[in-house]
Amino acid sequence: MASTKKNKDPDTESVSDPCICTQEDFIIFAEFSEVTGPIPLLTIPTYIEDSDIDLNSIILRIMSVDYQANSGGPFTLCQDAQVVRPEVLPGIYAYVHYLTLQDLQARGFVRPLCMAYLTPDRLKLDSILVELREHFLQTTHIMKFNNRQWFMEELCKALHNLKQMQTKYFYLKQREEEGILPLTPEEKMELNKMDISQLVHQYTEYIHMQHVVEPHLCDEESRALVNSWKCELVLKESSLPQVESFLSQLKRDRLDKAGGKGLCSVLALSPWGSAAALWRMICALRQYCHCSMEQELTMFPQEKAQAEASESVSDFVEQALSDSEYLQVLSSLANPKESCTSPTSSVRKSFTLVAKQEASFELKQSNSGDDLSSDSVAHDALEYMEANYLSTGTEGSSYHSLPESISPTPYTAHTNSNLPVDGSSEEGSEGFVDVSDECVSADSWSENSEGAEEETEPTPVCVWGHNSLFNQPGHRILRFFQSFNKAAHHVVYSLLIGRTVVLCGTERSICKVSRIITALKALIPVKEGGKPNVIRWHCGILVTFHIVNNQIIGLCVPERLSVYDMISHKDKLNIFLLPQNSVTILNVKSKQLFGPAYSGRLLASLETIPQLQTCDQSLLLYLQVISITLQEKVFVLRSLAGLEPNTNKIRNTLKQMDLKGCDGEVVKYLSSILPSIEII
Repeated sequence: MASTKKNKDPDTESVSDPCICTQEDFIIFAEFSEVTGPIPLLTIPTYIEDSDIDLNSIILRIMSVDYQANSGGPFTLCQDAQVVRPEVLPGIYAYVHYLTLQDLQARGFVRPLCMAYLTPDRLKLDSILVELREHFLQTTHIMKFNNRQWFMEELCKALHNLKQMQTKYFYLKQREEEGILPLTPEEKMELNKMDISQLVHQYTEYIHMQHVVEPHLCDEESRALVNSWKCELVLKESSLPQVESFLSQLKRDRLDKAGGKGLCSVLALSPWGSAAALWRMICALRQYCHCSMEQELTMFPQEKAQAEASESVSDFVEQALSDSEYLQVLSSLANPKESCTSPTSSVRKSFTLVAKQEASFELKQSNSGDDLSSDSVAHDALEYMEANYLSTGTEGSSYHSLPESISPTPYTAHTNSNLPVDGSSEEGSEGFVDVSDECVSADSWSENSEGAEEETEPTPVCVWGHNSLFNQPGHRILRFFQSFNKAAHHVVYSLLIGRTVVLCGTERSICKVSRIITALKALIPVKEGGKPNVIRWHCGILVTFHIVNNQIIGLCVPERLSVYDMISHKDKLNIFLLPQNSVTILNVKSKQLFGPAYSGRLLASLETIPQLQTCDQSLLLYLQVISITLQEKVFVLRSLAGLEPNTNKIRNTLKQMDLKGCDGEVVKYLSSILPSIEII
């Protein structure tokens, strides 16, 4: 395995990454040549061939035993064999899938091959073994099907040639016996070389081989798949250089075989099946290469966007031919000496970085002058524009998302209301807290240079990786707790009781607010099958519709105005006084919080523990521990309150569970939205 360094996240300490996922998985496709012995045909990714990994030693180990040895006797088609090889090299474990292709010119009519999935993670290999075996069986099936089609054609040609030789033998033999037309010296020599018993035996053997192979060619689905690959590759020959190279090499191999120049290549044995198999191997690596320490680092489960599956075989093939990594591997199979030294696919997770790229990244970090990630100024500008003018789906920006006239619940304006606004709180206001602190050190959330976050669905990441949370929910959550150390746990409490959190700031705060929203998205509890709804930046009047349908809102408050001025007069009473529509307001510049103060046991540790954490991952894992405790309380509440709980029953049950005040409100709210769970 090629051990590589990863980019360091500015939110974490510069410590070495202990996870084995710093070494990436790869696949080897190899052949046991009867002339030169075990040889690698290609690797996926192709740049592994140029790394410091000893491929020859690996192939020698995994192909040193013939798991498909034929004991002799009648011709049969060998079944695939699968073996798990521990430590083919120190720290590398392999799932090896052996297969054979048929070749009339080869010894025993077989060409032994193997596909090996290699990983440094033994636990992961054990967990994915069944799925991996099934995936490789499907991969080899299409490859063997196409090979048997070609093998059947070769058998038919050989039988035709044998039939002609038998006919010629009997013709020459008859002329020799009758003596009517004497044989020429060349014909006598040719007749003497012919052995009719050998011809008959070979003909009979080939007929038997036909009968063995024919039943395996009745799979119409595989036939359609092979035809699709054949048609698409031929159609793309003129437009894709890699496909042109592939087909050119196939033609040369077929011509060499026709000219009797030794064994043909694996490419010629199963051209269309090989093309399909390469794509399936790439898909397998992309599916299983992720670290076994990966988790979805959100406090509560959130729905992820599901990628749509290909609707037809042609879509599947078209997807492959539009993938740069696949085209590179296809070219590598046709021209084994040509390989690339760097990954080309942006889809599959890759841990390897070219040394020059890494050095360039570290140089940029050292010259940046702040603690930001590697965003460029142009990238920040683009994201800023997107945050200002785009509004997509449930997460985006909005400008007067709804006019005041269609607010769902109009109320009479209260112009003389004495409610504290603009993040301030009155002294002695029960249930509300002012956490501003003028002595707090300089805020690390730069307003001028940080770009707005892109919308990214939560995906599993390695809990030990330092840069894997970039632009995902939870990114910079540790920085949020450190920058807003007196307000953070109160904000978490508001999210856990269903209050909408409004992050307000001036026009210059758009990037800062967007980053905070990304951090807090990992903490939002959602209903089963749902996902968090947020507005990253709202420039305009805030109405009840926004509060009801979003958990977090970024609000632009122009200079000389307050949050109170940004709320519709009809909705001020609705927003500030009604519990079901209440909000918590955090001023990201002054760090003042208008909202309920948390006082309890379940979340008390969030006041101090986050300051002891070293990275986002460790803090999110700690929050997941708190989440499990809360879900256990929810389970007990549901069990004791019964199937049809009422307010009094819930209140009494919470009292029996010794959950009072804020803790009771959290468990009560979570029991209304979280899916049913089973505590074992």
